Amino acid sequence: MLFRLYQILTRVSYVECSLLVPSIYCLITNIFSRRKIVLGIRHVYRRKYENMFVHRLFRLLVRYNYLRGFLASYAISNYAEIHFRHYIRLNEMRLETVYNSVSLPASVDRTAELLSELDIRGGEKIILYCGRIAGYKNIGRLIDAFRAFEVTLGRKGYVLVLVGGVDTSIGDTDDVMLKKLNDAVRFSSVRHAGYVQDVHHYFHL
Repeated sequence: MLFRLYQILTRVSYVECSLLVPSIYCLITNIFSRRKIVLGIRHVYRRKYENMFVHRLFRLLVRYNYLRGFLASYAISNYAEIHFRHYIRLNEMRLETVYNSVSLPASVDRTAELLSELDIRGGEKIILYCGRIAGYKNIGRLIDAFRAFEVTLGRKGYVLVLVGGVDTSIGDTDDVMLKKLNDAVRFSSVRHAGYVQDVHHYFHL
């Protein structure tokens, strides 16, 4: 497989990769093909959690390719960028932040359908969160703040809608946070839509 990948890399000038294992394959192969790798950092890497052999190999390969001028990188958020610099321990590494975008194509209006699925009667003001449900995103703090907000306003007029799948691969996405989420959905004006493919429809709520 690496030889096949080598053949592909020798025919192109650049290749973009982001997932851990495919990135490792590309970085290994690039030791010989010497092309420009564009590495997308879409995960928040921390040595406390991502420190198995495969992660240590990834760090070594990133450093090797970067120091030899074969690697350019971007992160999808400033938070991911800061953690990756600390994770790799290359403070001088050039790492651009390119935020994820959501396209809003012309499509059928699903607002009424989604409000029904989320058990929202209509007329309420919606506070929308889109992203992974993970501890490092402070979802627990968001829920605590919203529930305090509900009490202050007498639980009327606002709904917190969380759009995104639960990411248990993140070390600090623990049972305490998940219980807080489940309790909030059961006992307050919090709705969890889960992972969805058509996230752009939720921006019209």
